[in-house]
Amino acid sequence: MAKHREAELDTKFDGKTYQSIMWHAACHYRAQQVGPKSRDLMALTGAEVTTVERCTAIDGTWGLRAENVELARRVARPLMERVTDAEEELIAGDCQLANVAIDEGAHKRPIHPLQVLARAYGIEEE
Repeated sequence: MAKHREAELDTKFDGKTYQSIMWHAACHYRAQQVGPKSRDLMALTGAEVTTVERCTAIDGTWGLRAENVELARRVARPLMERVTDAEEELIAGDCQLANVAIDEGAHKRPIHPLQVLARAYGIEEE
């Protein structure tokens, strides 16, 4: 978004765009006080971006440890239900670990916001 402020990005998108995207704002992303830069970037493609700010309960590796799995699932349940019930075309998130947790818990695979932009520009994924 800083680059967009310096010299506007080309917003003539010839590739795949979405009407609606759910963006997961990971806990550490909020704690770092970066702001919703990824949300704003995806909105440049014309999508209506909805932010969901719920915990995946991974916390590094805490939620992956056998002794914590059941508690982590309870903590993450509100997010997983929201994602499962999502009407948005696409789920996106900056944190790959959180994205894996969402995929495993809600059976919907989020992509990184830069992939949204790449698709909009028509850049093929491998």
